[in-house]
Amino acid sequence: MLAPSLKLDGNMVITPEAGAYPFGVTPDKLITPADVFAIYRDYYEGTPYSLVENTPAAGPFNSPIRISSGPEEANYPTGAWERPISIYRNNYNVLSSLPSEGNGIVWFAPHTAFGSVFAPMWTSAATSVARSYVVDKTKNVDRESLFAAASIATNWAYGSNFNMAMADIRTVQVPLEKEGFALATQLTTSTSNHDSLLQAHAAKVFTRYWDLVWDLMGKYQDGYVVTHDASGAPNSVAVGYPKWWLDAVGFSKAVASDVDDFAKLKDRMTKAQAQMDEIDRKRKYAVAHDGSAELIV
Repeated sequence: MLAPSLKLDGNMVITPEAGAYPFGVTPDKLITPADVFAIYRDYYEGTPYSLVENTPAAGPFNSPIRISSGPEEANYPTGAWERPISIYRNNYNVLSSLPSEGNGIVWFAPHTAFGSVFAPMWTSAATSVARSYVVDKTKNVDRESLFAAASIATNWAYGSNFNMAMADIRTVQVPLEKEGFALATQLTTSTSNHDSLLQAHAAKVFTRYWDLVWDLMGKYQDGYVVTHDASGAPNSVAVGYPKWWLDAVGFSKAVASDVDDFAKLKDRMTKAQAQMDEIDRKRKYAVAHDGSAELIV
């Protein structure tokens, strides 16, 4: 990602005779903190090793999660998953940005990078760290911690519709990190109010990410995607599974029955629906005082 001009072979293997990749490389161009964030968040998408390709291991919605091995994996001596930097059990991500002049900035993102948000947490002129960057490990969920919010948001994405949920996560990440870059620029050149500025930004990130948790839970539930119109009225849409995954899991043979049986069932359901529509047309409705209709049973 940093030096594509080297055309390093993705299949190189470390041997007693060859150390495979070099210890370090010179990037093809100067890099920014945002470039490093992208590396932290990468799961090989766009490469032959992608964890989010259309494969049963990624599930129907292309999730990169491959959970830790249990006892059954020991029965497969050559079985293994790709291992990205942005692995699900990541605890935190840190980047120290050290300019030639001015204050250094420590960027921090709790939990898995792609589901979290990077924020300036500390500077060379700061004297305190916001409570939201701390985790009380005696609690199952530390509701005062940004880690908990990032963890819940990411896990909800894993367990719902990952592709769509990640788009919602990014709509929160991008503006927050844009504000973080602006704050980092200010902190690099100034020497005062670092603690108060960092605390204020941390509070905004904390609040917005917990809001994101509830937004994801409300939007992706029970296999539906729930949205609201301008008036606030909810609308739920069943997205179903993609064709490639249905084919991969043998959906066409999921129920041992002839095609003719399905056709007859569909015909019966169509006739039943027509009967219900006819019954409904004959029903009488009274108009309530508020203008709504009430069925007279």
